[in-house]
Amino acid sequence: MLIFFLSITFFPLKAQTGYSLRGRVVDTENESLIGATVYLHENKKGTITALNGVFTIDNLKKGKYHLHVSFLGYHGYSQTVSLPQKKSLEITLEIAVSELHEVVIEGNPLKEDLKESVVLFETISKNFIQKNTGHTLMNSLSQLP
Repeated sequence: MLIFFLSITFFPLKAQTGYSLRGRVVDTENESLIGATVYLHENKKGTITALNGVFTIDNLKKGKYHLHVSFLGYHGYSQTVSLPQKKSLEITLEIAVSELHEVVIEGNPLKEDLKESVVLFETISKNFIQKNTGHTLMNSLSQLP
């Protein structure tokens, strides 16, 4: 009975020994960034921000951590934090602007094996065109093998 009483008394104390890191991730206009990645390098723990941009990482030990925050289309953010942390973090990410000057899309059906191509095409030789001339385009195309 004494062991049962002691286990009930000390079990909650053990569960409460971890620290939590809390914060909010926003953009430069103070809009919440939903789904931003928040990662602690030392213990490889991480999470993503909720609908209001808030994150929490629980069960951390006292000490210093390197915090990394990233979100697609924004510059990454890094900071060293010490636990226990008395206040919630407010992290602002800046938009990463990149401008494309030119996009070139090239394709050459002769570079791939014709048998493996998913596009159907027919190669027509000059001799075939000369031998099978028709009065109309449709007539000429109907002569193709």
